[in-house]
Amino acid sequence: MKPKGRAQPSPSAPAARKNDTATILHTHLTLIEVAEPEILQELCADRRLGPLIMAQLSDCVAVVAPGSAKEMVQYLLKAGHTPKVIEGGSAAAE
Repeated sequence: MKPKGRAQPSPSAPAARKNDTATILHTHLTLIEVAEPEILQELCADRRLGPLIMAQLSDCVAVVAPGSAKEMVQYLLKAGHTPKVIEGGSAAAE
């Protein structure tokens, strides 16, 4: 006879985790990464560049609006920045 207490989940049931959240994988996402948080703050505040930034992921990384990568690079060059553009997958994904 099994001891009384917590019910044991069936072996076929998925394991439930506390505060379980869904993971979403985005492909073909354009990110901008800056060396200093102040630079990203300035870009977000810029009237031309700010609308092209969809979300800030950290102090130095933000998501660029879909289809706006070329426009972002052009604005950065005009503003005197020297962006390094990396296209394709990253070494971490290999």
